[in-house]
Amino acid sequence: MFGGSGWTMNGNWATGAHTDGRLLIRCANEDFYTLLAERGAEGMKKGSRTLTGWILVDSDIVEDQASLARWVGR
Repeated sequence: MFGGSGWTMNGNWATGAHTDGRLLIRCANEDFYTLLAERGAEGMKKGSRTLTGWILVDSDIVEDQASLARWVGR
């Protein structure tokens, strides 16, 4: 979808690997700004516009299984 690999859950896009190595997750719009406050999180951008509901997470934040599960499980 954004040039990387992605996975769906119940027919909806859920998470993927961005081409720059970061984790890309889809989140509810009401959770977006809370998740942005987390260390290593950044909103997905298209041009100059931030796409609400799409979070990029630095790869060093999700280095282990527990950290990855915490982000993907949201």
